[in-house]
Amino acid sequence: MSQEFPTTIALATLNHGIQPHVFLTDGIQYQHAILEVVNRFTLNDEQKLAFRVIADHTTGRSKVGTQLLMGIFGEGGTGKSRLIEVVRA
Repeated sequence: MSQEFPTTIALATLNHGIQPHVFLTDGIQYQHAILEVVNRFTLNDEQKLAFRVIADHTTGRSKVGTQLLMGIFGEGGTGKSRLIEVVRA
């Protein structure tokens, strides 16, 4: 039986040198943290999916490699800026 240990990931941003920290311990707490953000920002289904892809990649749970290349497209008012706001929070 494998035991998951706490993971600390520091994310560097271009905004004034702010470095937010994410503390995760296991899959259940990870899912809870994702749902908490989704509910706090009231994301729609497409935003939830995009946020989950970004979160999974940031925490090393993604299998796409070291660099995530992702486009967010849509007409005005579809929530692109809202998604960026959530990722930056």
